[in-house]
Amino acid sequence: MSTRPSPAQPDGDDDHDQDDGQPFQPGRTTYRRGADNPNGSTTSLRADVLAALGVLGVLKVATAAWRNIRCVTFVLQRRGVPVPKHVDHAQRRSEISAAVWLVVSDSGLEGLTLRAVAAAANCTTGLVTHYFRDKKALLAHVRSDMHRRMAERIDAMPTRDTARETLYAVAEQALPLDEERRLEATVWSHFQLAARTDRELLHEHTVSHASWTRRLTELVSAALPTPLKPSNLQSRVLALVACLDGLALNAVTDPDAYPPDLQRRVLRTQLDLILERHRSL
Repeated sequence: MSTRPSPAQPDGDDDHDQDDGQPFQPGRTTYRRGADNPNGSTTSLRADVLAALGVLGVLKVATAAWRNIRCVTFVLQRRGVPVPKHVDHAQRRSEISAAVWLVVSDSGLEGLTLRAVAAAANCTTGLVTHYFRDKKALLAHVRSDMHRRMAERIDAMPTRDTARETLYAVAEQALPLDEERRLEATVWSHFQLAARTDRELLHEHTVSHASWTRRLTELVSAALPTPLKPSNLQSRVLALVACLDGLALNAVTDPDAYPPDLQRRVLRTQLDLILERHRSL
């Protein structure tokens, strides 16, 4: 009597790797009890459930906290209590910078204190020190800001017909011909004195001054009728820089003696001397 061979029974390892007839999928977690590890799968399932519950708990607490904040804010606003708003740090820093300008213009470097700046900015001294650690940091920022403001004015100017007129228009930005530039020249003059004995402030001045000199060098070179040797060109540019600095300093010291019209005439005369090819400086 013939006997049929009984079907092969899968061993334990094959049974552990199969998933109800479905092909094996990498990365798929199967929560089953294996014969060789009856509690391992249950432990893994329990850990995953606890982790998910923990995340849900954190989200629930955060949501409740946010609702509480909104409720408290609403109640305070209804009762007329001022509620802090989002702080624009760039705007706040700009306001404090403007206050420094005003204090130096009105009281000089001697009057530049954290308390004076806070009063001018209508804030606390703690807020001022949050953005500027001390008086030196205030001065360095204002000097850098002054250079930036002048550069923005120059870049925004319309195109002139000739290189000579462009040079004049740019150079004129360094003269205290209106209220804004008069304030800048006043702060600049005080900064110059402070930079004489302070390495950090002197470095700030050197960087800004070098940038300004490079711009004038390009403009003078373009306005000259014929090219010059580098040493001769440099002498003419420095003569222009000295003229502008001297006019600005004298105009803020004695504005009646150096009115805007006189400053403009002196600048044009200086440019005539600088741009004449036959005259050596």
